[in-house]
Amino acid sequence: MFLSIDPENLKSVAQNAQRVNADIDSAMQLLNQISAHNDWNCKERKQLNEYTVQNKNKIRILKENSDVFLNAVQKAAQDFQDTEKNLSTIFASVDDVIRTVLSVTPNVLALSKGTEKVIEIIGGVSSQLATRPNVYKLAKKGISVVKYSDINLKGTGK
Repeated sequence: MFLSIDPENLKSVAQNAQRVNADIDSAMQLLNQISAHNDWNCKERKQLNEYTVQNKNKIRILKENSDVFLNAVQKAAQDFQDTEKNLSTIFASVDDVIRTVLSVTPNVLALSKGTEKVIEIIGGVSSQLATRPNVYKLAKKGISVVKYSDINLKGTGK
């Protein structure tokens, strides 16, 4: 399975999650400022205090979940950014290797006399279909083999 996620979008989600987390934190701090409803003449006093405790517990759980979500989103965004950097580094180094390999040229600037003769023979008999197997034999005998030691691996072309 391939993932197609733009790291910039993931970074934006992480920033939004951070703002939401900060808002939840502010709400939690406001709820924590309420200690108890102390109006003894209020008949809903007990119920209000229970609601306050319930809301404090709910906001605490929401804050914990929000923290976990924020950390997961931030880690995912960071992992994607790191992976993207690593991939671009890997591909840059692969490109360098491919470029080096493609620039390797055999060190055969001067053709040997035998090679020149074979090229002349091949040119002279290539139109004659019956002699093609003979051309192959001649080419095999006359063309020199390029050895690894003859190849310039520095890529300068000289």
